[in-house]
Amino acid sequence: SVHLKYPAEDLLVLACDMPLMETGLIKELIAYYSRDAGAAAFVYTISDEPEPLCGIYRSGGLSYIYHLLQVNELPRHSMKYMLEHIHSKFIPLAADKKKYFRNFNTHAELNGL
Repeated sequence: SVHLKYPAEDLLVLACDMPLMETGLIKELIAYYSRDAGAAAFVYTISDEPEPLCGIYRSGGLSYIYHLLQVNELPRHSMKYMLEHIHSKFIPLAADKKKYFRNFNTHAELNGL
């Protein structure tokens, strides 16, 4: 929906349920985005699995995915599936940084922070 409102803009996406995210990782992600004009998406991977809710998505890649949706050529609506259909830059995450991607989905999970 953000892409439809601002179709010419690239988007930095960060899930609201990752309160431990480190600003250094965001800066690193922006640096990859700034250096690589060819990729349509930039996301970290943990154990070779993409983390699509902390990423940067170029408008061209999002437009292509939206086109696939409109012509019924996007059978799965998973962000991980989408990353397979655009030129994506996968950035391996060091094991000691995995904690910054922890999801908190309930108030009880936030207790003790």
